[in-house]
Amino acid sequence: MTSASVAKHVVDLREAAWRTALVKAVEGDPEIASAFDAVLRSTWRVDRAFLSRFSKDELKFIAHECGLVAHMGEKAFAKLLASPNDKIVAGMLNATGFNWAGRLPSSMTIDGKYSPPPAAAPRAYKD
Repeated sequence: MTSASVAKHVVDLREAAWRTALVKAVEGDPEIASAFDAVLRSTWRVDRAFLSRFSKDELKFIAHECGLVAHMGEKAFAKLLASPNDKIVAGMLNATGFNWAGRLPSSMTIDGKYSPPPAAAPRAYKD
């Protein structure tokens, strides 16, 4: 299982998402290359249409790289993985306490590497 084998299922979706991101980047940032991840994060997120394209092994790959398995725990995710694909997708999207916002699976990035959501800005400590 590689990001390339997973990415082949979403070529059209990835291209459409990047096309939308490119338009927004061109309109608002002259340094387009550095803006792509930020713009894609704000215009696209993991959803049913994306996840429903994949096999169980590919869904497991995506869940691992995006941190869902670590969040749910190996046993809980294994139990979910025993379900039919539509139930797996629903379980992945509705996992308690897990937020897909800002997570870019490797199959959706230009360089083929997972891109986590940006870390929350540190808060100033006040006495």
